[in-house]
Amino acid sequence: MNKKKILLGIVHMMIVGLSKLTDDEMDKIHQFDGVPGMIIAILRIGMFLYFLFGLYQTHQNAREKVKSFIYKFGIFGSLFFLSFPIILLISMFIAPYNQHRFITISTLLSQSLAIVFMSKIFTCKQGEYYNASLQSQTILPDYKNE
Repeated sequence: MNKKKILLGIVHMMIVGLSKLTDDEMDKIHQFDGVPGMIIAILRIGMFLYFLFGLYQTHQNAREKVKSFIYKFGIFGSLFFLSFPIILLISMFIAPYNQHRFITISTLLSQSLAIVFMSKIFTCKQGEYYNASLQSQTILPDYKNE
């Protein structure tokens, strides 16, 4: 078994365990309130930074045709990774009885939108990914341009 998977499982169990230990606190408004929520937000920011690093490395070595796809992928990927930490930060300024509803609905909407847009840029035949990938290249001669 891969060591990264084991480490990820241990971190996940620690966060869930910490969350369960603090479930019955009187001042806890929602499941992301307190230390477990901050740990999840910090992990999401860390994953975002790792995503940016990989995106930057890919952008440096990419052909010009691929760079516009990488730019769009970076925007939607950033929305996916940063939506939860930003929503958690904004929720601190909302009335406590509305925080759980705000966090749940906003996170679901923002991450769903990011996934829908990423699916669109990956699967649309008029998109940059299709034009930059090998799928758009045919082995048969193309006589339309002649």
